[in-house]
Amino acid sequence: EEQFSELLLLFKLYSEQQQQSSIEFVATVPSEVDVRLRKTIAVIREMIHGAQNTILVTGYAVSEYVDEIMERVLEKALAGVNVDIFLDRNSQTDRYIENIRGRNLPSNFNVYVYKGSQGYSSLHAKVIMVDEKKAFVSSANLSYNGIVNNIEIGTLVGGEKILVIKNVLLELVKNNYFEKIIWYA
Repeated sequence: EEQFSELLLLFKLYSEQQQQSSIEFVATVPSEVDVRLRKTIAVIREMIHGAQNTILVTGYAVSEYVDEIMERVLEKALAGVNVDIFLDRNSQTDRYIENIRGRNLPSNFNVYVYKGSQGYSSLHAKVIMVDEKKAFVSSANLSYNGIVNNIEIGTLVGGEKILVIKNVLLELVKNNYFEKIIWYA
């Protein structure tokens, strides 16, 4: 009877842990392909819209196509949501930075640009994390091709383990792999 009670307790703990973690696959595929997965753009919009405390974005490319999404991220920052954006250094991300430079940006809106290093040529990770509860990890860049025109697959993950993503980025900042963009002198 004692072993049975212990087994039930283990099952209950395992069940609770499984409920705290979740995985959903997301895709950008041609409309005639019946995969019954949510579209990349819909998941990104839903996550940004629902963010209440934090938004973390990493990306290799940020094109004009996603200006509307990035504008929503800025609106969230103006509403008090803490935003951290990690970008690679390239012409598309330089255009995005120049586009927002000089605007009235709140102190909780942080942009970090990859400085490069020996052996690592670029920041190629594509992640959107909100409220440290959900993370969307995808092959899709924040561009027209990444969100609409390419075949892309991503994973929407929930649970405490996603904090590993934030910790990796914080370690990279701590070890001087990123330059924080300073908006005002």
